[in-house]
Amino acid sequence: MIRIRRGVGHRVLPHTHPTDENITVIEGVWALARGRRFDAAALELLEPGRFAFIPKATPHFGWSKTETVLQVHGIGPFENHLLDPAYELTEAGVMIRTSFTRLGETAPAEASARFALAWGANVRGEYGEGVVVGATCSSADSFTQYCVETASGAQFWTSDEELRPR
Repeated sequence: MIRIRRGVGHRVLPHTHPTDENITVIEGVWALARGRRFDAAALELLEPGRFAFIPKATPHFGWSKTETVLQVHGIGPFENHLLDPAYELTEAGVMIRTSFTRLGETAPAEASARFALAWGANVRGEYGEGVVVGATCSSADSFTQYCVETASGAQFWTSDEELRPR
């Protein structure tokens, strides 16, 4: 059993697991759907106490409507595999990710052009203002999302279209 915390607005890219996944929403509102591409219209909202079951090898994706805590249980070890590699902006540079549970590999230098905003950029968005402390770019799903940390330490996720420099 593990607990996963997701910040408001966080999109979980389409992925699979080699074992069945049992999800219980502990806090917040989580949205989940099955499919090979992120499709906001397909998401089903799950409130605290709701349970979802994803059979092994089933492509699925998610989104945190609010700050969310999920409890996942099943037969371990827990692994996941992104359907398509994604780029991740980190303090150390841009990485290529093929899994959420394994470290990424350093991406070629030109991959940093996929991110309009740099690590540490001061920005303003729908949920407040702060500094960029991470980002994910999915070419296959045609979106880039940024993690912004506010002065209070809270974090939110939003698309690059919704952020403005401050």
